[in-house]
Amino acid sequence: MIHSCHLLPDCRLALTCSRHGRCSLHLAGLKGSPPLTPTAVQAFLPEALAGKMSFVSIPFTQDFLHTHHQADQAGELIFVCDGATWIWNLVKQYFPDAIQIVDWYHACQYLHPVAEALLLSEEEQNNWITQMKILLWNGEVEDVIQKCRTLLDQVGCSADRLISYYTNNLERMRYANFRAKGYFIGSGTVESGCKQIITMRLKRSGARWTQHGAAMTAKARTAWLSGSWQNVTQLPLVA
Repeated sequence: MIHSCHLLPDCRLALTCSRHGRCSLHLAGLKGSPPLTPTAVQAFLPEALAGKMSFVSIPFTQDFLHTHHQADQAGELIFVCDGATWIWNLVKQYFPDAIQIVDWYHACQYLHPVAEALLLSEEEQNNWITQMKILLWNGEVEDVIQKCRTLLDQVGCSADRLISYYTNNLERMRYANFRAKGYFIGSGTVESGCKQIITMRLKRSGARWTQHGAAMTAKARTAWLSGSWQNVTQLPLVA
């Protein structure tokens, strides 16, 4: 029985968890490409998840946003996204009852332009950003919005963009409530995995790949990073 399913469509990933704490991470390849990997990728996961993860690879089609990763069977369905309108439109279309969360790091990025526009010293900027992050961390989004409203005349468009973004995503930024329920509020772990599997191996100077070759190399690297290389090399070859 799937207890919860975290979806990160812009990273092409789904994380499903059972009531017993067992989790499965689903990595999606590009549409029409072979699956990336069916093996475990433990090397880049937080310590708390080590030994509790299994990995399944799926093609990036509509199935990724529907039943292939058993999202329809989850007691809870959670999307962690960067706030792009097209993503939320897909969520509303296919999973109107899903829990929606704005990625923590994307939300915090809106604080930096405001701090810079205040023309404070670097230390004062960092202090202001830290204070705002504490409010966000505790789910007090309205307080951040209100403080930025008082800076509109001084800061202008930077504060206006933050106010608009935070207001539009208000209920998706209740980070204290999300953390209390054990939900992920950021996609950093996933993006780190993509970097280690894809970027560091395939995006090399002068490298050229066929679609099949890239997929096979990604599978091999995943097996190596997950410590399952010996198991893979002992599998019988297909004639």
